[in-house]
Amino acid sequence: MTQAVYQGESPKGLSSACMQRARRVAVPHDIRFRVQETSVSIMTGALEIKAKYGLSYWDAAIVAAARALGCRELYSEDMTHGREIDGVMIIDPFR
Repeated sequence: MTQAVYQGESPKGLSSACMQRARRVAVPHDIRFRVQETSVSIMTGALEIKAKYGLSYWDAAIVAAARALGCRELYSEDMTHGREIDGVMIIDPFR
C-alpha cells in the first residue's frame, strides 16, 4: 500500500479521505530519504545482479536500486553480512 500511496493511487476499497490521511502519514513533505522508482533500468540491473550473484530477484532489485542511488552500504538482515555486490556493501544491522 505504501507504494500506491506514494504514487498517488487509491487501493481498492479506500475512500479519498482515507487516502489523504494515509498520504500525510506515509509520504511527509520533507522526505528524509530519496526513493528510487522501479524502472526498466532497475529491473534490467536486478536481472543482471540475480544472474551474476545468485540472489533472488527481489534482493537483486533492492541492490540495483541502492546502486542507482549511489549507496555504498545497504542494511539488510536477509542478505549476507559483509558481502559486496556491484560496489554495494551489505551490512546486517543486528550483527
